[in-house]
Amino acid sequence: MHLIFYLKFYFYQTTSNILYFLSLNPEIQDRLVEELNSSLKGVEEDSAEYYEVVMNRSPYLEAVIKETLRISPPVGRLQRRVGVDGYQLGGITLDKNIEVDISVLAVHRDPRYYPEPDRFNPDRFLPENKHLLTPYTFLVFGDGKSSSHDYQ
Repeated sequence: MHLIFYLKFYFYQTTSNILYFLSLNPEIQDRLVEELNSSLKGVEEDSAEYYEVVMNRSPYLEAVIKETLRISPPVGRLQRRVGVDGYQLGGITLDKNIEVDISVLAVHRDPRYYPEPDRFNPDRFLPENKHLLTPYTFLVFGDGKSSSHDYQ
């Protein structure tokens, strides 16, 4: 099993962070390898099906990647421009065109949104746990109309 192959589609930093977190959590690494071995049994490495399984039918791999990006986001903050005059944010009135900075790391480490935020727990991103996630709190690539990538 070539775990590096599955991760080559992502940024170098994200890949090294994934490998780091897997090395600290051998039970998660074993579970991931088991999922991939099971899903790819009998599938030719150079086939379109292989790519399809790795990219679209490996929920635990996706969960590991998302959890890595949650703990170590590639972008520390996002900037958004207020689009309307008089917008209320936390009791503060904002004028149109004011830039607002959003700390991605602060949102990703907030225990209101992610219980035990310092714990590497890919299960929080599994499909059966999607209902436990608060919308707009996974901001790796931004969210909304200005999002650079629809990763949620």
